[in-house]
Amino acid sequence: MKKTFTLFTILFIFNFCYSQFGPRYEQVQIILKDGSVLDGFARVYLKDLDLKDLDKKNKKNIDFSEITSAKFTLFSGKKKSIKRDFLLVCIELDSKKEKSSYVLAEQILTKEKIKIYGVYMLGGGGFSMGPGLGGHISPSNINFSSVNTNNYADFYCLINGEQFPRLIYNYSNFLKTFKIMASDCFKDCKELSDKINKKEFQKEDIIEIGEFYNDSCN
Repeated sequence: MKKTFTLFTILFIFNFCYSQFGPRYEQVQIILKDGSVLDGFARVYLKDLDLKDLDKKNKKNIDFSEITSAKFTLFSGKKKSIKRDFLLVCIELDSKKEKSSYVLAEQILTKEKIKIYGVYMLGGGGFSMGPGLGGHISPSNINFSSVNTNNYADFYCLINGEQFPRLIYNYSNFLKTFKIMASDCFKDCKELSDKINKKEFQKEDIIEIGEFYNDSCN
């Protein structure tokens, strides 16, 4: 039992030390909060970006707190002929409630009352045990054509008028399910919270949850 627990712990730590898109550097354009623009190749870690310049020589780490957005351009296929762009933006979290003060996330829904963000699942170091622990989410198997909840580890929402986004769901919290966390997040809207508690809305319905909040909650 001890050995199993130790192996599990090692795999957990190993997984969360690697980048969100696997070990490869991907083409990126970063806009910093001071207005400057950086072009190069980067990979995403827990609290910063590991950036190489266009010549792939000079290397530096950029803290999330310095970043406004990071636009990645990914190529897939043997000939790398399929190009996909996606944008990660920096959102500031409530440091009293979260371990990190900033996170890079993709904005997956924008409505009048609510915005929803998805944080990509962290990848492993070149091996795969499926999504999550030890998982390896690489550019080739991320579905950018639609919102695929399997791509994301965490979800946040920013309600109009609030300073910090609310945590809807955190993948690494093994003690609480999506139902528990999401229903608590939206407890100010009893009808929505009840629907989540009854599993009428689940994690794969994250867009519908945001739309319901916008249309039916005060």
